[in-house]
This record gives sequence, C-alpha cells and structure tokens, in this order.
Amino acid sequence: MVSSKHFTCTSKIKISHKKGLVALYRVISDLHIVHCSDVFNKESTMKRLGDLFLPDSIQWKNQYDWAPVAQETGRTLGGSQVVWNVSLVGGRPIDLEASGDVTWLTRVQVEAIHAMAVQPGGIFDLILDDDLFQVMFRHQDPPASSFQPIYPYAPFFNGLIKLMQV
Repeated sequence: MVSSKHFTCTSKIKISHKKGLVALYRVISDLHIVHCSDVFNKESTMKRLGDLFLPDSIQWKNQYDWAPVAQETGRTLGGSQVVWNVSLVGGRPIDLEASGDVTWLTRVQVEAIHAMAVQPGGIFDLILDDDLFQVMFRHQDPPASSFQPIYPYAPFFNGLIKLMQV
C-alpha cells in the first residue's frame, strides 16, 4: 500500500510526498510542469523557510499556544456582562527553535535567515511537514531572530526564529 499526499501551494509550487521522496515542481502553466530541484530522499519531514532548508529536528515551540479567536468582555450600566467574540485572520505566531544538542544550524543557514529577516515587509513560504504558511518575521517582538554558537567560535548555532503567519 502506497500512501501519497499532494497539494498545490499558493506560490504555484506543487509538493509531492510519496514513500519518503519529496520533489519540488514549479508550475509554469496549466499544462506544463517543470522540475526545478533535485529529488530529496528523506524518510522524515521537510522543513523550509523561503529557499532555505531547515533541519528536520527544528521545533515549532508554540504550535498549540494560539487560538484564532479574540474575546473582550464588559459590563453594562445595569451590571450585566457583555461578551464580544471575533475570529482572527493571520497573525499566528510561529517560533522555530534550534536548541541543545538536538538541533544545530550552520553559519550559512544563520546568515541566510538573517538576510531574510532584514528585508522590510518580506513575506516567505514556510513549509513544515505537509503544511504551508505565508510568514513574515516578527519585528514587533524583538529580536526577530537570535542565534548563539554552541560553544565559542563554533560554526554551529542554536537559536530562535520568530515569525508570524500573514
């Protein structure tokens, strides 16, 4: 039995995941699909920010800390409680953490993340497993990204990437 998952992203990239093989295709027109990258043999998941592949072990540390609902309460002059609810669209915080001995980022990855973070208003595709998000860096909650070497002068880093869904 072969399990297959297919979905089309809003950025016109089709992702096929079949038996641990992940291939990226760019849709040129409705009739033509052109292969735009190598096939990656991965038995685990794919994580990517923009064009940068992230380690599979990077953690989305606040995945279940947010609900798309805002609520306010108040009282009338007569003392009755009034509740206002609204559904939220966008703004979901996504914190990706490379920590401890589990996940290390290379200097090249850290510099690529920093280059993305300094683009004002930059919107990037974030792929976590089979989910696609359009995200931007959370500069209103500084720093938007921070990294520390695993030991002094090491070429590997731990750190935190603060994003929000748009």
